[in-house]
Amino acid sequence: MPFKLPESKDIRAPYNFVPLSKLIIRPAWGHQVSQDFPFKDGICGELAIDIHNHTRMCVGGKQAAGKVHCYTTPDGTPAIPGGSIKGMLRNVLKIAAFGHFRQVDKDFTTEETREVKRNGKMTFPKQKFTYEIHPAINNISTHHLESEPDLADLLFGFIDESDNGSKLRGRVSITDAICQTDAKLSCSKKTVLGAPDLGFYPAYLRQPNAEDNYQIWDNNLEAKVSGWKRYPVKTQNIEDPAKGATENTKVTLETLAANNHFPTKIRLHNLKPVELGALLWALDFGQRDNLRHNIGMGKPYGLGQIGITLATDKCQLVANDLNHQIADTELVLNACRKVFDEYMQDAYSQAMNCLIEGGNDSQTNAAHWDNSEQLQQLLAMADPDPERAKNKALTYLKYGNPDHAYRKNAKRCKKTLAAYIVAKPTPKTKANCSPQPLEDNTDFLDTLKSLEQQEKQKRQQQEAEEKARQKQQEAEEKARQEDKQKAELEQQKQLQSMLTECKEQWGKYQQNTMSKTAEKKFKKYFKPELKKLHEQLTDTYHRQQLLEICQQVVEHYESSKDTSMLGAYNTAEDILVRNKP
Repeated sequence: MPFKLPESKDIRAPYNFVPLSKLIIRPAWGHQVSQDFPFKDGICGELAIDIHNHTRMCVGGKQAAGKVHCYTTPDGTPAIPGGSIKGMLRNVLKIAAFGHFRQVDKDFTTEETREVKRNGKMTFPKQKFTYEIHPAINNISTHHLESEPDLADLLFGFIDESDNGSKLRGRVSITDAICQTDAKLSCSKKTVLGAPDLGFYPAYLRQPNAEDNYQIWDNNLEAKVSGWKRYPVKTQNIEDPAKGATENTKVTLETLAANNHFPTKIRLHNLKPVELGALLWALDFGQRDNLRHNIGMGKPYGLGQIGITLATDKCQLVANDLNHQIADTELVLNACRKVFDEYMQDAYSQAMNCLIEGGNDSQTNAAHWDNSEQLQQLLAMADPDPERAKNKALTYLKYGNPDHAYRKNAKRCKKTLAAYIVAKPTPKTKANCSPQPLEDNTDFLDTLKSLEQQEKQKRQQQEAEEKARQKQQEAEEKARQEDKQKAELEQQKQLQSMLTECKEQWGKYQQNTMSKTAEKKFKKYFKPELKKLHEQLTDTYHRQQLLEICQQVVEHYESSKDTSMLGAYNTAEDILVRNKP
């Protein structure tokens, strides 16, 4: 994909951030979601998927004595927990469908070195400080911390940890994906897995204008969180611990070799078509089969890159409406994808009407969901582009070496972490402008009928093309047969001429009217010409003439014992034997 990489902004890290959206999409039917009361257009059933790990993988199981074991079934078979898959898909859909960013703590405590004047001298002691996170979220949009469910919440469920305490049970469940290939486990060398460091505001806060207005956590009025933390896919490389790393920070990962397959089922209950379309989008990033998810531990080192393939022929879907049962599963899945795309585009267009400052209709119409910075960054980080995957900037700044001093001075020197890619420009927007809960105005049945009509037209076109192809093949075959017949006819004419020549030459030989040179040439070519005529002449009349010549050759030899004609005699006798009635 043609992504443009930004210039270096000094700080490097194996992670980056998808910026939070000012737009939060909250489906209007959220209050109607229930396990017990079906939607008229609801769908139940299960999706069959296959997970393929492109790199080594460690989906954490038991952890003990500095070692993380792969998750396994009770019989020891490696597997991926359904909960891990669910969490991974939820995170992708939160970003893609402009969901809430509220599952974070209200505050955090960190140690910082601050300049302090004591007894007339400047000192730099380490001190503990507690900072609030929520103001840095609200500075992007106050809607992020609201409790009304977004699309991901409706699918996977949620628990509101605010004072309201509302909760919603999910309607999507995923079983453990069990490895079906000959799995090979091995232990990595010791390494260090970095823990999130929210206090490192050069990375965790947006720094659009670092030189003039460097943001720190103290600035509750302006500071904005960097966004959804993601680990861009990269070349697999487990790094050695930094010099000076203590033993209690080192860990060994039990990893599963690459290129294994993990089939599993996703069970659906009472999903609206647009919701099923959202789930399908999250599985393969909107049918972008080359992109990869990240799962498990070791993501900073390129571990856990997986792709998900939908096994359409093994999916089973049942419509809640008994009058519209599902006959073509693939067609229904495609229709669900389409209505989700239309829903997101409708929501994004409505938001642009509200969000664009000084915009016009052409700007609003040009604004497409796919062009939002959130999707641009999300898709770029999932792209295993070989050139970007080699990017050496996707590594930690290490303690105990020159990086340590660099990291230590990053805040003082106003260093920043650049965006992962240079996103295409999007309309300038206002803060705190979010549309009302959005109705699903897409007509699924109309969409399904439209796709059915398209499929019908496609089949008709394919049938017409197939008929035209067959007609062309028949014409070409007829032409080939005609050419073959012409060639065979021409060949027979040549053979008949050869037979006439043989007959004349044989007559001259018998009458002893040949010159010595002509006789020598005749004896040389007479035998192979008899053989060729026997093999290739097809019509009965001329073959009978050939047999008569052969009979004369045999009789001549038996009466004259002309040894110079022995070869011709043997050939003639063989031809006569083969043609006995």
